[in-house]
Amino acid sequence: MLGLFGRKLEFPILNRGFGLIDEGGRFVLSAVEKPLEPPGKNQVLVKLHAASINPADLVFMRGTYGFSPKEGMIPGLEGSGEIIACGKGIAPRLFLGRRVACTPRVGEDGTFATHMITSLNNVVPLLPSLSYEEGASLIVNPLSAWLLFQTVRELHAHAILVTVATGALGTMLTRLGKSLGYTMICVVQRPEQVDGVKTAGATEVLVRSDPEFERALPEVCHRYQTGVVLDGAGGEVTTRVVKALPSGSTVILYGSLDGNGLALDASDFIFSGVNMQGFWLVNFARSASKMNLAKTFYTVQRKVKHELATPVFAEYPLARIHEAIECYLSNRSQGKVILTME
Repeated sequence: MLGLFGRKLEFPILNRGFGLIDEGGRFVLSAVEKPLEPPGKNQVLVKLHAASINPADLVFMRGTYGFSPKEGMIPGLEGSGEIIACGKGIAPRLFLGRRVACTPRVGEDGTFATHMITSLNNVVPLLPSLSYEEGASLIVNPLSAWLLFQTVRELHAHAILVTVATGALGTMLTRLGKSLGYTMICVVQRPEQVDGVKTAGATEVLVRSDPEFERALPEVCHRYQTGVVLDGAGGEVTTRVVKALPSGSTVILYGSLDGNGLALDASDFIFSGVNMQGFWLVNFARSASKMNLAKTFYTVQRKVKHELATPVFAEYPLARIHEAIECYLSNRSQGKVILTME
């Protein structure tokens, strides 16, 4: 098969990474080697340079994501690299040699590896100004933040509550909301996180560990007439928020860091007028036109160094992925943890 710069690539190519192994009913990561066959029609082979660790990766490995893990499957929902081979079709050949951000095909091997075959629809050419490390965090958080605020615009809200205001996406939502002119009300876990969230643009910050949190939440929500909640927590905090909102507010649930246990009654929605809807990035990717996707990604990339910037807390080589995940779990609010393949 013809590869980058006209080189003939010999398949199968050996892909090295970390796959899921079932140990007593729970999946753990273990080093794997898999042969890669040539990419099919409208598919490309990406030589990966970097990948990011996201909350969704951990949710997926626990088996509570939008599709189920399989034995031997390589996780990793986001990365960046260089397209070194392509399948049949004119469009894939136009991308040969391009630097791209990328995601895997649904239910197929991901970015915690040296290579990945994916659909042409799952790659985004990187602007020259962006590094591979920035590209590895381009799709999941920046795109989600931008699309969430497109939904916010349609709901004509003025004040927004963010339930997970720390970490890469929470900081991004706060910063972007402030730049778009919204009043941002933010929830954090600990008092020492307040100053950083205010610096990002929050007008009010509520601390979940504060004994006054349960009393203060409805007071603040009603004082600012909070119209939309961007909720990445799920679980207990979502239950409290729904009960604290003014009539007619909308909760957009995009994550479940606190778990999936919502203790809500039908009356919490019937009589309050509060609405709840889900947001999953994959649904946008499936339904958007190619023109809309291209336009949206261009806009997002232009903002990656500003409102949609992703702070990087640490970088680890792929071989140290277990340390990288532990680092991420211990420092979620500090920034992104990046895996590098070279």
